[in-house]
Amino acid sequence: MVAVKAKFSEVTETQVEEFQVFMSGVYKEFRATGPGNAGQNGADGNEITLQEGLELMQRYDLETKSNQKRREELVKAQNLFQLPVAPCPELNAMERELKILRLIYDVYVSHTAMVAEFSQVFWQKLDLDLLQKASEDFDKKVRRMPKETKELAEIPAFHKLERLILDFKNSVPLI
Repeated sequence: MVAVKAKFSEVTETQVEEFQVFMSGVYKEFRATGPGNAGQNGADGNEITLQEGLELMQRYDLETKSNQKRREELVKAQNLFQLPVAPCPELNAMERELKILRLIYDVYVSHTAMVAEFSQVFWQKLDLDLLQKASEDFDKKVRRMPKETKELAEIPAFHKLERLILDFKNSVPLI
């Protein structure tokens, strides 16, 4: 039985090392071409839009949840075989950054829905005061965001969102 335990311990250690290497690669990809890079050029040389960033965020969110489950299984195996629990800082960093990115993309989704809603209204029935107030509310939300989370100022997607909302707000008087 001791030989079997030793064999499974080795397998577990190998799996943990492979997982750490895998997460390191995923995190490098996430930082280079992930949802936080909206407004910058992607791997293909084209600028990543906020919509593409939203899709990337959803993909990475699912992938991170899957990786978190895998990590939990490995921790259980390490505990079972009394091995030291290996840290996975890349996974923790991805979770933290995705939480911050959710703030950005939640505002983006709300703003897109508001614009779509107003675009369906006939010109005669358009309430310009309501449109002006809605655009100012989104501007206030975006301006308050960096005060709540300091890391936002470093994220290109935040600056892209900021420009989008400010451009919309500045176009309202033209309407």
